[in-house]
Amino acid sequence: MEKDFVHLHLHSQYSLLDGAIKFDELIDRVSELKMGAVAITDHGNLFGAYDFYSEAKKKGVKPIIGCEIYVTPTLDLDKPSDGKNFHLTVLCMNAKGYSNLSNLVTRGYFEGLYRRPRVDHRMLAEHSEGLIVLSGCMSSELSQSIFKRTKETPENVLSTYKEIFGDRYYLEVQATGVKEQERINRELQKLGKHFDVPLVATNDCHFLRRSDHGPHDVLLCIQTGKMLDDQGRMRFLGDGFYLKTREEMEKTLKGGFSDALDRTVEIARRCEFDFEDKGYRFPRFGAEGEDPDGLLRSMATERMAERLEARGISGGAAKPYGERLDYELTEICRMGFSDYFLVVADFVEYAKKDGIPVGPGRGSAAGSLAAYALGITDVDPVVHNLIFERFLNPGRVSMPDIDIDFCAEGRDRVIEYVSDKYGRENVVQIGTFGKMSSKAVVRDVGRVMGIPYGEVDKVSKLIPSFRGKVYSIEDALKSTPDLRQAVESSEGLMKMIEVAKPLENMVRHASTHAAGVVIASEKISDRIPLYKGTNGETVTQFDMSAIENLGYVKFDFLGLKTLTIIRKATDLIKKTQNGSTPALDIDLMPLDDPDV
Repeated sequence: MEKDFVHLHLHSQYSLLDGAIKFDELIDRVSELKMGAVAITDHGNLFGAYDFYSEAKKKGVKPIIGCEIYVTPTLDLDKPSDGKNFHLTVLCMNAKGYSNLSNLVTRGYFEGLYRRPRVDHRMLAEHSEGLIVLSGCMSSELSQSIFKRTKETPENVLSTYKEIFGDRYYLEVQATGVKEQERINRELQKLGKHFDVPLVATNDCHFLRRSDHGPHDVLLCIQTGKMLDDQGRMRFLGDGFYLKTREEMEKTLKGGFSDALDRTVEIARRCEFDFEDKGYRFPRFGAEGEDPDGLLRSMATERMAERLEARGISGGAAKPYGERLDYELTEICRMGFSDYFLVVADFVEYAKKDGIPVGPGRGSAAGSLAAYALGITDVDPVVHNLIFERFLNPGRVSMPDIDIDFCAEGRDRVIEYVSDKYGRENVVQIGTFGKMSSKAVVRDVGRVMGIPYGEVDKVSKLIPSFRGKVYSIEDALKSTPDLRQAVESSEGLMKMIEVAKPLENMVRHASTHAAGVVIASEKISDRIPLYKGTNGETVTQFDMSAIENLGYVKFDFLGLKTLTIIRKATDLIKKTQNGSTPALDIDLMPLDDPDV
């Protein structure tokens, strides 16, 4: 056991354009070094937490969910702590700790955003349960007080955090090899001994191996918009910020820190958190205790009758509709999807009543007579011989997926309606992440390295794509002789390609999914961290795949310009029509008319 060690401070690619560690490579390296656990602590977010957890679990490594959060002593609206943002390493011990961390990083974006998503001491105290806290890196509140860059003394800072977190507070010594860090380590040893606060050793990992320092330096330039040879740009002090072995940690810390290294295993044992997978988390449509199956059946039956009457279908012609609707409703109720259909029908009805054009139906959902009866679609599947099983298959239970097209100018109004109805804490848009494709990363790296634009542009354009998917750099070099020749004939381009390879497909930015919205019947930030999008919208920090794996239900609100154009065209026609021509209704235009 004396040789065991766990990394508890690590920045993945989700520390956007700052960390350069991909999860598959990380877990493989951790396994290779026979470390049984590892933590991630990305800057101010939990973007990669679920993917990290899944990858680690798949390969038998214990995942520890954490975050390097930004802290300011107090969030005073009149005096925002002079804009100071200190770093603090926070790890989840259990489900309560994860919920608290999720709410902390969410509040950082919505209550403390000032250049970066910040929290203050008061928020930490409110969400302290289930969290282990390490004092942090050189940019932490404690380290900066040691450097005398704050008004508070190290003793006061330490006392504040110890009061909040008790025996879950540790002093963080780091083995980065930076001279200033060595001074901090010595001071932390003294403080730990005096206040009886244990030390723990970390390495603030930003890249996987020492040899990755060069590509990581280029990544920092991409982040800051600088060139590699710019003087005074942001850069790391040395190449020691990688995933070191225990022996390398001991060598860098220069003795006296064996207990701090051992303590990483103790902390890893204290952390026991697993994401819950309890099936679908449907929003509830009706009041508490109301039967959604009965409500769905009565609503669909009543509206189906209205639709058939309006179309003049009765008697024997109506019988197939009744039989098929009964079959579909039975299957929908059996699968537990009644609330889903009721929610969709409700916001579609709202849109139509509010004058927001809605599409007639898209994809396999047009095969559902229940959807047609409820007004979700306007395509009669009986007339068009569309089958229900392509939408929902009783033999394979999977989530229904109804994509609804709204007029692009009215989409936000529908989302606003849903937010008001189900609660703003329970309705959020889904996040997504942009990655650096081979073409994009070549251009970025070439610019940073100062290679002439024409040469970089030529290389980027020679990378082929197939059916919209861009080839990887490796595959492009193998399959494209002209590209290979261009690269091999230039030492600068060869170096550019070698630097670009490890950065390929790295996450570049977070953004908002074009259509996906989560609607729940609970406070989403208790389980999924949120952030503020570029237009002020509330967005999940997890992507669509993670959201669905955790059981949350995605509703697609697509904004379609085509519907906007049709509405504007029909409005203009109505304005210019005289009384002799019938009023134009796009929904009633006959599809068998050759002119139409």
